[in-house]
This record gives sequence, structure tokens and C-alpha cells, in this order.
Amino acid sequence: MNALFPYPYKLFPSDAISDGMVFPVPAFCKQNCSSSKCRQFYHDKCNSFGVKLCPYGFAIDVIKLGNQTVIFSCLNVERLSDKKAVQKRIRDKDYLPRIPFISYIQSKSSICALVAETADFYQQESNFKKTKAVIDEKTEMLDDTFHELRKLNQQLKPAAERLIIELDYFDGKDPSRIEYYTRQLHATSQLISIRLSTYDLSITSDFSVFDKKGPIAIYKKFDKVSKLLEEQANERHLKIIRKGESFRTCQANDLVELIPYLLLDNAIKYSMCYKNITITFEEGLNSLIVSVRSFSQRPDKKEISHLKERGFRSKHNSQDVGGKGLGLYLADLICINSDITMDISIGDHISKDFTGQEYSDFVVRLDFSSILLPAIQ
Repeated sequence: MNALFPYPYKLFPSDAISDGMVFPVPAFCKQNCSSSKCRQFYHDKCNSFGVKLCPYGFAIDVIKLGNQTVIFSCLNVERLSDKKAVQKRIRDKDYLPRIPFISYIQSKSSICALVAETADFYQQESNFKKTKAVIDEKTEMLDDTFHELRKLNQQLKPAAERLIIELDYFDGKDPSRIEYYTRQLHATSQLISIRLSTYDLSITSDFSVFDKKGPIAIYKKFDKVSKLLEEQANERHLKIIRKGESFRTCQANDLVELIPYLLLDNAIKYSMCYKNITITFEEGLNSLIVSVRSFSQRPDKKEISHLKERGFRSKHNSQDVGGKGLGLYLADLICINSDITMDISIGDHISKDFTGQEYSDFVVRLDFSSILLPAIQ
């Protein structure tokens, strides 16, 4: 379904750019609209109305048409776009003449009048776009989840085969090999269970099924997950270290177990190889602070406040690292619904790898004090 807009457009910042009825999307924009620079621009700049200048020189106009926000994109308009920058990016086959400023303003007025007369059509277009965006996002997350589950299944199969062999030849003397493969199978099955719970939460954000709360030993949850993720960490030559300890429990639901998984999985993905990931426990009379510190890909300081947003990824993140910007978002979502405070900070010391990628300390600090249960005397 195509709306009757003359210019290339989006209905949401995360959408792909659709061809206009008169002006199609230029080839350059089709090739670059999914780049991190372009996606970051729409995410940061297109949540407010008015004209913006995209990183490549095209004008972007965010306007209100009826009840729908529309983003006119790839505009080549006098006084609004960068003429020289746009000329460099227009190819012979593109139809994108430079439009006089007054003509563009008049066309917007005409479009507004048309939309006012055909409000039902545009509402249907909006509903269609929203539904498609949700379906696309869920499909992508399902694909990612199945990819990880297949990887975990590949670990299950050889461990199960080795366990069968050990059982067949067991002479009743030394059960250590049987115990080893049994633990390996249990750890992988636990990871599959946690990963499926993460997927469920990312799709529904429904906490109603986790209403039941009870005493949760936070130290044991981090200890358990860190052991489960040891093999994943070893693949990148990382070591997960625990400092301090805690014997206290918190009043929380089982969903809290996802927090260690989400934070440590995130740390493993983004850490520089051959570095440590440190989990520090600081327990006081009425407080419990847990910090997860890694030496990870460094975001801009101005991006820190956005790292908890759904789908946000730093523009400095390597494209080689998979992920949809959900880890910190889901961890924070659980924290908010569990009365846990989560803060993020980065260090000042910066190192670069051979590709020029910047790394620094990345610290996620969790404060469990408000749900800490009294110490047992």
C-alpha cells in the first residue's frame, strides 16, 4: 500500500524509506538508509517536528498530517537542503530536481488539504505500517532467538553422545567424566530456558505471569549464570571474576534471574578479547550493590542516557557484533518492575584495537537495597 505523497516518506523513524508518487527514493539513499549513521540520525532527530538536514545533505521534514506524523525524506529543496552535497549523491537515473522553496511550501499545504478530505485512507495506511513494523520486529527477534537456540543445541548433542558413551563403559570406579557431561548438559538446558524467557519478555513485556515473589539469593543467581556462560566467554578469551560475596536475599520474582544473563551476555559480546569481566558484590547492613564491569566498546558520553532505550545501539558499536539493542533495555525493564535501580557509566581510559575500535571500562551498577530482606539472625 502506498500513500499519495509526492515525496519519499516514512511514517516512523525506524521504517524503510518508501517511494513518493512523484519522486522515488534516490539510489544513494536506498543503499545507505540502513547504515548506522542514517539510522542514528532518524532516531535522534526525527522525534520532533520541523525541517532537519540529514548527514548526507538532504532535507528531512517531519510534519503532522491529520493524526499521523509523516517524515518527508530525501528532499532536494532550495534553502533547506545542501545543494553541493546533494548533487554529489544524485545519479543520472535519479529523478530528483531541485524544488523552489515556495513550491515546496505550497505543495505541503495542498497535501494537508488532501489528507483532511481523505482521513480514513491515511488512518488505514498508518495502521498498516504499525502492524507491519511490529511483525517485522518480532520476526527478526524470532530469527535471532532460533539462531542462538541452534547454537546451544549444537552443544547439547555432542555432550549427550559423550555421556552415553561414558555410561556404556562405566566400570563403577570413577564417575568424574559422567558428572562433567551431566553438568554440561544441565548448564546448556538452563541457558535454553533462560533464552526462551528472554524472548517471551522481549515480545510481550508482560510481567503479569511473574507476579509471585519470594526470597531470591542474588549472589547465587549471578554465580549460576556466570558459570553457565563460561564457555561463551572462553570463546573470546574472557574470564568472569566474582569479587566479594553476599548471603542476603531479596523479595523478587523469578524474572530477576534474567538480569545477570542479560548483563553478562552483553558484556561478553562487546568486551575486548583477553580481558576480565568483574562482578563485584558490596553488602551493607541495609544495602546490596552489584556492579558488572567490563572493558567494552565505548559509546559517546551523550549516548549513555539512551542505552536503556529499546533498539538503541551506539554509533560506535562494531557492525560485527550482533544484537538488536535489547539487552540493556530488557534488564532495565525488569529492574523498574522489581524496584531495582540500574545505572550505567563509562571510564575515562580509552584503548583501541587494530581496527581503531575504542574500548573503555563499562560499568552497570545495580542497587537491590529497596527489596533487600532483613538479615537472618
